[in-house]
Amino acid sequence: MSVATILVICEHEILRSSLSGWLETVLPDCQTVDARSGAEGLPLAESCLPRLVIFCTGPSEANRLGEVTRMKKALPDTPIVVLTSYAYPDYCTSFVAAGATTCLSYQTIKTELHPVLTGLLQLS
Repeated sequence: MSVATILVICEHEILRSSLSGWLETVLPDCQTVDARSGAEGLPLAESCLPRLVIFCTGPSEANRLGEVTRMKKALPDTPIVVLTSYAYPDYCTSFVAAGATTCLSYQTIKTELHPVLTGLLQLS
């Protein structure tokens, strides 16, 4: 079985490294590639062609909408998951409209993230 690459885009280094480490533990057939921003992540995505992209965001990171749009344009068949601390429905709806496959709040990561990622990786 081939190893699936997951691109993790997160401004906060502690969150980025914790999420990447967790992903490689719970999804042993996956490897992560990390970026601090969409601008840094887009060239990585174009070179490594990830099976999945994860964006971490919050209310102060409004530029993430444009980054999600650019990523979806570059990789139209790649699922994009947005993780956010700002889980109001309109906020998540904006990300889905921008090209995200789904948007999850940090509060639901413990119960929802693993099944969502497993399902998306099986489909991609």
